Amino acid sequence: MSAKSILRTRYRNGFRVNQELGMPYHLYCGLKATLTVLPYGVFVSSLGPNWSWWGLLSGSLLWLFFCFNFEIYVYQHIQTRTLAVMRISKGQWLTRLGRTVLICGVFVYLYIFYIAAP
Repeated sequence: MSAKSILRTRYRNGFRVNQELGMPYHLYCGLKATLTVLPYGVFVSSLGPNWSWWGLLSGSLLWLFFCFNFEIYVYQHIQTRTLAVMRISKGQWLTRLGRTVLICGVFVYLYIFYIAAP
């Protein structure tokens, strides 16, 4: 097999539901990176007196970095057949989502009532 066909197969398999992980691993990596980076982006956006788009830019670059690293990490677990260890239950996903929303809410609250207040 050529390197191109190996990469194509790996890319296609990333969108299929992985039985050990319980979801496609591209989706897993994207969700995990989003929940990790979103509070950082909101925090950076809320630093100045005007809502800044620098948080979106730096958060997007950080998201790419985390997502790529999670993809490598998942692929290493696929190679060693230990992917089931990384499976996250629905309750844990909801807990992570709640934590992210709470942290972002605190930053938005501080921005509205303390930083941008006249």
